[in-house]
Amino acid sequence: MEVDRLDFKSEGKWHSVNIDAGPKKYEFSSTTKYVLQRWVEAIELAKKTANERLYSITGTGKNIAKIVTQYEIDSDQLGDKLKKEALEIFSKDKDWETIDDLLEDCSKLSQEFFSIFDTCLVQTPPRKDIIKLYMDTQHVVMCDAMGAVWEKNALNYNLIEIMSLCDWIFEYMKGLKRFGVSDDVIKNGFTSLCNSYKRKVHLQLYPMVTNTLIKDRKSEVVEREKRGEIKLFTDGPKDVFKIFNEVLEVILAKNVKELTTRVLEVIHQILIQYQQATLMMIRADDSLGTDFLIAQSNNCGTLFDLIQKVVEPIRKRKIYSEEEIQK
Repeated sequence: MEVDRLDFKSEGKWHSVNIDAGPKKYEFSSTTKYVLQRWVEAIELAKKTANERLYSITGTGKNIAKIVTQYEIDSDQLGDKLKKEALEIFSKDKDWETIDDLLEDCSKLSQEFFSIFDTCLVQTPPRKDIIKLYMDTQHVVMCDAMGAVWEKNALNYNLIEIMSLCDWIFEYMKGLKRFGVSDDVIKNGFTSLCNSYKRKVHLQLYPMVTNTLIKDRKSEVVEREKRGEIKLFTDGPKDVFKIFNEVLEVILAKNVKELTTRVLEVIHQILIQYQQATLMMIRADDSLGTDFLIAQSNNCGTLFDLIQKVVEPIRKRKIYSEEEIQK
């Protein structure tokens, strides 16, 4: 829509402005030029907002005319205002009942300033100075609050809660990247969370795999056909990978490379420990029968086959290059 011009009618004191909207024409009339001028300004502002949303990254851009004006008048005062708004949400004495409650507040604030970032980038020139102000104020307040909550509750968080934090921060960093913004503090925090998740996974899986080995020692050897031959096996490897697959199913659904890598590292480490423990058991127990020893030898091939089955869903996710998968 384009504002054509101010036209004054000769009928009494009426003034009018014609609006050219392509195939449609509109006319606004008033007895005062001041009211008409306000209408023109309102229409131009609406056009500007519509264009900003049209060319924005997310399509959720906001009208930031007031913010721009406040920034130009006194950027320090605007910064204090933004920080105060964030502190009202993330006050130091606030205690979130669950991690989901904290992340809900984080999402509300981040989506708000993401929509402002969006509009900042379609300005001419882009208002990266305003984006930086939001990062220096509201982003910092939010990250400080998350850090304080983590320091207070880290030891008590379970795998699901740590996963929720990792998932949210991963998506948040992706959002920042879309606007050409990054922050080492939150990157380091994300790395720390991934490492904590890795430790928790190891602490949970290792006893389960150890129990599988104990159970395998007492189980019966079974005959199975493999590549056209009847061979002896035990169910140990399948039981171990059943445990692994439950964790992998959850982590692959998130499609977060850093978390997937940590889990694969745990699986690799536990597999080495599992094979070392099996070897120690064989050396320490002279009563083991020949069939059991043959089965343990054949189990090595089963482990290799099961590892290959794990690789396929990872390859389909396309979060690793083929070279990385081969490693």
